[in-house]
Amino acid sequence: MKTLFFIIGPTIGWFACVIGAAKGLFWLGPLLVALLLLASIHIKGSRYLSRILILFSASIVFGLLFDSLLIGFDIYTPKRWLMPAPLATLWLLALWANFSITIDTSLKWFQNHPGYAVILGAIFGPIAYFSGQRLEALTIIRPTGVAILILAIAWALAMVVLMIIARNLPSPEKTPRHGPAIYRH
Repeated sequence: MKTLFFIIGPTIGWFACVIGAAKGLFWLGPLLVALLLLASIHIKGSRYLSRILILFSASIVFGLLFDSLLIGFDIYTPKRWLMPAPLATLWLLALWANFSITIDTSLKWFQNHPGYAVILGAIFGPIAYFSGQRLEALTIIRPTGVAILILAIAWALAMVVLMIIARNLPSPEKTPRHGPAIYRH
């Protein structure tokens, strides 16, 4: 059941963010993602709280820089909500928060396989943006071939960076329950 939540939940979160933005219900995605994040914390347990919050924060900061650059270089234009151009809008940041839920769950294997993370990002990154355009949440400005190439390169990099961040975080699974050896008597 937990595995199913970590596959279906973020998928629903993605659709809530994108369709919400397309329909002018910009608050829908961020609200649902906040609930998914709380559910993720509950399911994984308090031992994982700091790890979840670090991945959440890193994803949002990375996403703010990442999408703001893509917007600033006229790769695409999202439907705006609360944030001035060229900054990524809040519904886009909610997408990054939603993505953070998958980094340590359904995408965890990629943390130790960066080559495959590059391939995953290069393929599915552009698909996500073109899907967002089809659902009318954003408009891709560059010619299709150029946009695909830029988004593929950007998402290949994004996947590797976020997987490396996750791989290098301390894991509650690897930490002894009684604390690091340095603190034991």
